[in-house]
Amino acid sequence: MAVMAPIGSYYPDACVVFTGALPAGSDVTVGDFKARVVTLTDFLDDFAAGTARQPPWGLDQWRAFATSLSLTAVSVDEAVGGDQVRRDIERLRLYNAAVAEEYGRSGDRWLYEEGVPDALERAASDGGGCVIVGPSGCGKTLMGKALASRLAGAGSPVLFFSAKDFTGEWAKAVRREIGLLTDDAPTELLRAVAHSERPAFLIVDGVNELAGSGSLALRGLRALARRLDAKVILTSQKPVVGFDGLSTFEVSRPSAGLKQRIADRDGRRVIGSVADLLKAVTSGFEAEMVGDVGSSLAGEATRLALIDQYVRARLGGHARAGAHGLRRFAVALHTDVAFSMAEARFDEFMRQETVGFDACDAMFAAGLLVRRVGRVSFSHEMILNGCAAFGLANAAAHDPDTFGARLSTPLLAPLASEIVTAIEDPDASLRVLESATSSDLVAAAAAGTLGSVASSNARKLIQAAKQACIDEIAAVTLEFDSDNKAYVTRWSEAGRRDWTPPEKARLGAIGKLATSLLGFQDYQDLCAVMDARLLEERRRLAPAVKAAGIGIRSPSFALAYYSMGDRIGFSRIDHQGSRRSFGDAPEPLPSLDVATLTSGQLHFYLENRHAFFGADERGEFAEELIFVLRERFSHEPYHVQQAALAAVGFAREAPDEVVAELVDAINGLDVPQHNWAINSSIIDALGFLGALDDDAENAREGIRAEVAEALLDGADGNDALSIYVRMFDHPFSTVYYEEIHALSEDQRHMLYRRALASVEIKRSLSLSWITGEVARLENPADAPLFVRFVGLPDRSNPFPQEEWGAFTLSLRFLGRHGAPLPPSEGETAEELCLNDIRILVHAAESRRPEHLAAAHLAWVRLDGQSPGLVVGCLSEINAALMERHWADENRPYPPIDLRDTYPAECLRLARRFVAAAVDPQYFHAVPMRERGPELAFSTLGRFGDRIDVDVLRRLGRGHRYSSYALDALKILDSAAATQ
Repeated sequence: MAVMAPIGSYYPDACVVFTGALPAGSDVTVGDFKARVVTLTDFLDDFAAGTARQPPWGLDQWRAFATSLSLTAVSVDEAVGGDQVRRDIERLRLYNAAVAEEYGRSGDRWLYEEGVPDALERAASDGGGCVIVGPSGCGKTLMGKALASRLAGAGSPVLFFSAKDFTGEWAKAVRREIGLLTDDAPTELLRAVAHSERPAFLIVDGVNELAGSGSLALRGLRALARRLDAKVILTSQKPVVGFDGLSTFEVSRPSAGLKQRIADRDGRRVIGSVADLLKAVTSGFEAEMVGDVGSSLAGEATRLALIDQYVRARLGGHARAGAHGLRRFAVALHTDVAFSMAEARFDEFMRQETVGFDACDAMFAAGLLVRRVGRVSFSHEMILNGCAAFGLANAAAHDPDTFGARLSTPLLAPLASEIVTAIEDPDASLRVLESATSSDLVAAAAAGTLGSVASSNARKLIQAAKQACIDEIAAVTLEFDSDNKAYVTRWSEAGRRDWTPPEKARLGAIGKLATSLLGFQDYQDLCAVMDARLLEERRRLAPAVKAAGIGIRSPSFALAYYSMGDRIGFSRIDHQGSRRSFGDAPEPLPSLDVATLTSGQLHFYLENRHAFFGADERGEFAEELIFVLRERFSHEPYHVQQAALAAVGFAREAPDEVVAELVDAINGLDVPQHNWAINSSIIDALGFLGALDDDAENAREGIRAEVAEALLDGADGNDALSIYVRMFDHPFSTVYYEEIHALSEDQRHMLYRRALASVEIKRSLSLSWITGEVARLENPADAPLFVRFVGLPDRSNPFPQEEWGAFTLSLRFLGRHGAPLPPSEGETAEELCLNDIRILVHAAESRRPEHLAAAHLAWVRLDGQSPGLVVGCLSEINAALMERHWADENRPYPPIDLRDTYPAECLRLARRFVAAAVDPQYFHAVPMRERGPELAFSTLGRFGDRIDVDVLRRLGRGHRYSSYALDALKILDSAAATQ
């Protein structure tokens, strides 16, 4: 020691230190005069400051001393495990260091919101792992690499895969990843991983880009995870099917502060018009572009100009030829309805476009294009869209009168903003926007994010729509119909305007801009005109209304603001506005005088309170709400009253004295007893503010007696159901919850079973939940309780999701426990179809040979029915099977997808549906109609092959199912080379 640094009279002792307390009953020697055996606590206490044994060195000197002697920290396993264990541990140590270094280079570029890295690591480490979900360009890849580096640095083995490089075999992917990072044989490293005490992680970036059959690839990944006992981390633009044990880690759009940090990285400084562009971009990728090339943007700074300059900067000396080639390539992909091109065809295409191979090489070297399993595609969808926009803008300029409508089609919608930005001719721009049918596009143009030409034209169109709306309000009259109990008021035909689709888009844009400084006053003006007109009409109709004894203040407000009945132009404006900004960090709207607002303006003010008040101004808002409740509440329409009571939640963080005054104002409301909806909202509002806590506690003894009575022998099952429901829908719900969960486990289970057996259960909004609680018990003796729910659901049930949930879960319960499926009568085609699908669900859970044989016969019958009918009914069942709830954790019946059990049959059905080009037919009378085509086309995307690509391209060009076809094509197109 003295050779390294002076030590004075200090002479070291040797110690064997146990870092934790010794287990009780341990018989461990205390050591001798040469070496002592101590715990870490004793060791540290023995070197208290000022004692003679105090070491003369600091921690850094000790570490330097250990390094000089080539000492290495080892685990107990290394010390006692033998040569093979020591080699495996060393192998892992070197591999983890390589992973941390390799992915740390990129991971260190990840800038994040405060607390995100720790939260991400917790999500990755808990349970089976997590899915990182977020929109394109939000930094998911950097997050995955940073996580890989961080986990490896902590000692966990990590295998990182990029889905775009996956060629269909996980064994090859594993060998490639290990080979890139270490010289060890993959089998030896995997053996070390399997024996490691640290959890292993498999990270797959961009899982939505997996080539080949995504289902098979994910199945192989699950098998690999089981083999290595590894946690799985996936990054994806959408939730991932088939990994129900993974939590979801959602990545939101970056805040203004984070975008500024990204853009200003490496000493850059974003100022001037480019700073405004930074507010408008919505992803970290774009913010990076702003920082890279923002200073080179001359004149008007738009997202399209940003992409163009970014491309040119990356290409360097090949900027002109390379940018031209990329634009032509992007247009060709768009024309072919493709997302990639075979590499040989790409070479020929570029030769025809007179783009040299040196420029092509520059495109790849710059990371603008990538090769994936023998095909060439753009590295990022934003670059593809930006490059395609220039060529498509020329087409728009040649036929502007019809091109605007085409911008709303699924094929062009992703590029619409860039195309409009690229149109420099003012007249062509105006004519395109005049025919545009997308309110989002018109609003974005008016907000200035698509350039000054588009902004000027869009604002003119919006002002014209506003004036036309005002003219129509002045022309229409209200009609009163006392016989129509659903809609006692309606607009007369006289004076109503026939709004065209482009005009409707402009009205929608007014609503979308209503919570921005740009469009706020337009909407306020329209509310004032509408409310004045409603008042005139109510006064005109007052004699007839009074004679009939029917009030029309609330119905007429609902007619104007909620479209509850016939629609006029004003009814087509989103009355709530939209706080989604066309830019970032929207500025607060100007404060308003609630005493002078019209009913519509007040309703907007209450519904959009976040746009007017920040978190530190909730006391001020509470005071204004108190004024509304005391001075205006009784005179306002129903929907305004509801908005005022719903706004209480925003005000509960006000100072205690203000909250107390707010409670007094609510208690002072004089509402007729028969108005159950408002009275219920009053109770909810008081509950939000904690004003019912004392009453609830005083009711505890009575509630306890209710629960006990429901458990008596012979008690009515409806009483158990009523008590159960009160845990969720009662002023004293907390007490009901506490009393029920204070019961013994057997008593609580008895309560659930009685509720499920009740007569009223099928009409309960808690049907699905209670079914799940009893199913959780996994008692085969409960099978008779579930039999009543496996008959065909009520086709007219207004709450079908409850009945569908109980129906599918009951089928699964019977299947899991081997209970036979009772027969079900059916006469109509829909009933016969659903009866066969019942058999599929039962067998999917059972997996018993006799049930799978019954499923095979069911598929034979289904193959003989209309594909539209089978797809429609199957989509309803599959949606119920896939539904997730906030309390799905540790549920014994997690979501399942029937397509995983019957992939070949579902693919055959999907192909029949697409070939027939039919509409889906559903079992339920009021279905969600997009479920059928979504199921069919996503099945093609998951299980299809090259023969489906051309069909999807044809439909993607223009068809009522084109949006579904394009989504499926994105998956299949990248996989075509591997088929």
